[in-house]
Amino acid sequence: QAVVQPGGPRDMYTDTLMLDTAVAWLDAMLGAFAGHHAIAAWDLGHDPATAMRPRRIDDMRSWVTLLSRRVRERSERCVLTLSTRDLVTPRAVRPHLLAPELDGVGFLVEPLRVPSAHALDADAAVFLLQLANTLMPTTRDVVVHIEASEDDAPAAVDRYARDSVAGCIDSGTTAVYAGAWASNGARVLATAPLDRTPVLGRRGLVGADGEPTAFGVAWRAQMTAEHETHARVPLPVRIDVADYYANLPDSVNELYAAWGGGSRDTPAMLR
Repeated sequence: QAVVQPGGPRDMYTDTLMLDTAVAWLDAMLGAFAGHHAIAAWDLGHDPATAMRPRRIDDMRSWVTLLSRRVRERSERCVLTLSTRDLVTPRAVRPHLLAPELDGVGFLVEPLRVPSAHALDADAAVFLLQLANTLMPTTRDVVVHIEASEDDAPAAVDRYARDSVAGCIDSGTTAVYAGAWASNGARVLATAPLDRTPVLGRRGLVGADGEPTAFGVAWRAQMTAEHETHARVPLPVRIDVADYYANLPDSVNELYAAWGGGSRDTPAMLR
């Protein structure tokens, strides 16, 4: 039986043991797979600030610098996958400061975290990508991760998969990925944290029975179509990044309202 011990977890960004462990693991993986033709880039983490929020902005930057340099020493490319929360909440993650040490930055698109949007809002997904393009250096690739849930109506899921993928491609992503390959089965859904939020376990392209989900059917139809490449499309405003994060959530509220209304005026807060 598990025993709860007092204290908190080690800081993965600054604790020496955690850093040594991360480097040892990465070196072992690079030693085995660097140069493999199936690897386009090494993802240093998937939404790391949700696993542990950095105490300071520089903490994640130094962590990324340490790991990315190990990857580049092997002449490999590296990326880091962030989440919507890193764009719309001030949680000590600044994509523009991390980007110089990376070849690309991925974003897990979560429309529900945009004010007045809903979970399957393709317009909000495109807005988030264009916001990321605005906050990121133009010299870095942007990769988008899109997902939906089996709990949503099939027609809505179909429309979201098709429109969000098409909109992100039109806005100039380097690549678009599905957030999960397979949904979880009943035994996994009964364990924490999925027992409290089962929707998180039902976001795959196929269900636990191996059959395509509604999202998977629409995803396959969209991703097997031929698409043209496009230049990156930022928001039609200039953003002072420090002011943007200092004034959240008002700053993203104003941006989204102006973007949704087709306005090209810069919100006063961000001039």
